[in-house]
Amino acid sequence: VTSCSLKDIYYLIHKYNHSSEKTFEVLRSIVTIFNVLDVSKEDAINAIESGNNDFEDALIIESTKRNGISTIITRNSIDFKNTPLQIISPSQVK
Repeated sequence: VTSCSLKDIYYLIHKYNHSSEKTFEVLRSIVTIFNVLDVSKEDAINAIESGNNDFEDALIIESTKRNGISTIITRNSIDFKNTPLQIISPSQVK
């Protein structure tokens, strides 16, 4: 999970359940289970120069490269097919 993604996750969960308490419970679980990666200036520059038209995906790719992450969990596997990342769908996680 990138640090930028956490705000989006917060927004979506809070929009669904309208409870800050429940939303923070979910966020606590997420940050306990997953690594939280920062996005650096270098990541942004590399994402811009990558030729990937989806900037959000490019930021994820660059941040994972810099942090030595080889596997991500996403429903959006098509956008990551031409990367060295191993892609796992949420349904594969138990």
